[in-house]
Amino acid sequence: MTTPAKDGIQTRPSPMVHFMPILAWLPNYERTWLRADLIAGLTVVALLIPEGMAYAEIAGVPPKAAFYAAPSAYCYSPFSALRANWW
Repeated sequence: MTTPAKDGIQTRPSPMVHFMPILAWLPNYERTWLRADLIAGLTVVALLIPEGMAYAEIAGVPPKAAFYAAPSAYCYSPFSALRANWW
């Protein structure tokens, strides 16, 4: 992945961008996307919690384990390449 420089020459992104793509797109994030991204994030949480509780029941662990597992998805988001995965 290369990024265009001001003089038109392709440059390599920093090593941090390779491991944390959020650093590449976050500076270009538009505020108009925020409402839709928040709605999408709340929708995912609304589905993730009951689904996690059901899987916990199947696995034979207490359903409250879903509440501990759900935040791990947000720990992954900075390492995701898609803006939609950020929230």
